[in-house]
Amino acid sequence: MSNQENSRDTIPGQEKEFTIIIDANSFIYTEKKISYEKVVELAGVPVGENTMATVAYERGEHGKSGNLVIGKPVKVKEGMLFHVESTNRS
Repeated sequence: MSNQENSRDTIPGQEKEFTIIIDANSFIYTEKKISYEKVVELAGVPVGENTMATVAYERGEHGKSGNLVIGKPVKVKEGMLFHVESTNRS
């Protein structure tokens, strides 16, 4: 990322708040992107050696929906929905 892009993300007064919904709970989120790890953390789903989480999203950029995966954050949009489910590793 260039310094110009980075500085655009941090201009005072330009912070935007987004309301996102994770498993029917509302959260105010201020970053432009959200990661799998952050959604799982906010959902309060325990993950460990034998469990992991599946994260699906709806109402993303351009109306997209899909699954959120480790290492691939998505752009946050107002009213975005996330569904987090604990699963066993197989």
